[in-house]
Amino acid sequence: MRLRIQSLAFHSLSPPAPRHGIKGPPEDLAPDRRHPFTEEIFCGGEPVRDACGERWIKSGASKTDDESASTRPHRGTRIVSQNMQDSKECAAILSRAKRLLVLTGAGISAESGMPTYRGPNGAYATNSSLPEVMSAEGFANDRDKVWQQIEEMRIQAAVAEPNIAHQILAKWEREQRFDGFLIATQNIDGLHQKAGSERLSELHGSLWQIARPRTIDFTEDDQFSDDVKFMAYPDLREEILRRWSEENQQHVWTDRTVPFSQIPPFSDSEIRPNVLLFNESYGSRLVWVEDFINSAPDTVLVIGCSGGVALLPRLLKQCRKAIPDCAIININPHEDCIELPHHYLPLSASVALTVLDSFFS
Repeated sequence: MRLRIQSLAFHSLSPPAPRHGIKGPPEDLAPDRRHPFTEEIFCGGEPVRDACGERWIKSGASKTDDESASTRPHRGTRIVSQNMQDSKECAAILSRAKRLLVLTGAGISAESGMPTYRGPNGAYATNSSLPEVMSAEGFANDRDKVWQQIEEMRIQAAVAEPNIAHQILAKWEREQRFDGFLIATQNIDGLHQKAGSERLSELHGSLWQIARPRTIDFTEDDQFSDDVKFMAYPDLREEILRRWSEENQQHVWTDRTVPFSQIPPFSDSEIRPNVLLFNESYGSRLVWVEDFINSAPDTVLVIGCSGGVALLPRLLKQCRKAIPDCAIININPHEDCIELPHHYLPLSASVALTVLDSFFS
């Protein structure tokens, strides 16, 4: 069953009706009208606030005499209570998780200044021709336009910095919070790596990689033959799957030149950005994440993904097939695009992960 927040808009000043027995803020959370020594939740050096501007805090002291007015219902009560209640339930799920799959989309990088695609004021809304330009047909017909768009994206990504959401995910990996952990991102901006994440599958490629199609048949490829042989060794298997996903049957190398010296940056017409274009198949890009799913993750955390990408429901269905009671948590302040039963937090990535991390750290 979905956990949803009540509407953020109140149509009257009358006190909200109690929900689930809640007559006011839960004991461990109330608007910031309590004792000054109460522990407060911060995100990016600023106090976390709800849609009504109330600050989220963990209670740790009793109220002073002049704060008795805080016991009265107020406009933010329902939002604060339900948001935090849902966040605590999701934090409890994460605290029990053994194998966590994190699926991230453009929404997680929005707070770093990177534009989303299908979100409010996203790239597709401001440039309706972008899907046509950034397609397999677009590259075949006018590769200069594709390279120009890639350069613009690289210029934006080069100055962007990971936000708190990226950093918390990297911290969870670094601290080995889970027995199994993988981030599978649709983003091509490289901000997860910049934050320190290493267990990362870039499903749509990377702005910072260049590729050339392989010309040798697999049956004649000594590297491929060795890979198949070493797949039997667990310590080597994952590294091989990572490489297969990244290379996608191409020769791939890193290039961080910003800006390019010319457009196109390479005279060889077969050289291309290592990113998934519209109307292209995923090829082997999914072998690592699908192998992780086959090992039955018990929890999936979806952050900043829209409903316009068919890959998301495909992967979630595979997770539920591998383990029917796999818990799914969706974090997205704009839309809840998941049809399977799940938990929903309509918060920004940074706020949601800050709150979740504060509870199950």
